[in-house]
Amino acid sequence: MLYTAYFFFYSFFGWVLECIWCTVSETRKNKKFTFINRGFLIGPLCPIYGCSALTMTIFLQPFAHNLWIVFFLGILVCDTVEYLTSYIMEKIFNARWWDYSQRFMNLNGRICLQHTFIWGFLSVLFIRFINPNVTNLILKVPEDYFSILIYIMLTLFIIDFFIAVVATIDINVLRSKIRSIRSASDGVEKVEVVEVGSSGNNNIFDRLNDFKEKMNSLSFPRRMNIKRIVREMPRLKDQMRSQLEELKSIPIDIKEEFKDVQKDLKNLFWFDSDDEMH
Repeated sequence: MLYTAYFFFYSFFGWVLECIWCTVSETRKNKKFTFINRGFLIGPLCPIYGCSALTMTIFLQPFAHNLWIVFFLGILVCDTVEYLTSYIMEKIFNARWWDYSQRFMNLNGRICLQHTFIWGFLSVLFIRFINPNVTNLILKVPEDYFSILIYIMLTLFIIDFFIAVVATIDINVLRSKIRSIRSASDGVEKVEVVEVGSSGNNNIFDRLNDFKEKMNSLSFPRRMNIKRIVREMPRLKDQMRSQLEELKSIPIDIKEEFKDVQKDLKNLFWFDSDDEMH
């Protein structure tokens, strides 16, 4: 139970830090207040912080007597967690929640030197000062209330995670269907001729209709969750915009058909008014 409490406490604390950092950055960039609800979930949690805290507790606490070991082992542990989390989420969801490609001495954009040293210092602070006080705070909660609270939070977390996964899968399906339309128009994929004498456009129309059906099948809650994730991931939005840019070269008859869903697609992915397909 204590480890579960660690996970939720540090996931929430990390969410607060991420929101403050990203909100300040976006506010400076846009010259107006822009709140960024940083995270993959609906609730105020960034699980990577909870996972990192648990990992540090398990692997670093035995070396609390030697802060140099804590510092360097903390770098190794936290960088590993951050890299693996980025890799796994990208492979499963085909999207990145952070990208350090522009940072000095980065590794595949997943970790960078700046954050490496930050993790080391945070590991020392965590083991020596933060976690002991957090542990004392958690242990002050009455045992009966503590168990009930943990079970409630765990249930809400599982539901939240499931909703976020469904939304991300929906995004990936839409992206794959757009790629399918584009590749069929280029002849990259083998196009099955439906009728004798067909030019192959029937295959493209089938894929376009399949895309429309997917768009129309999205319920209001699922659309809201897609919009939420895209709003907090400008890089994903840019990738979607680039995909639509590529569709400008498809045959004119297909292009006209695609315009029927452009407005809906732009609204779903927060595109600007000038994101047209001419």
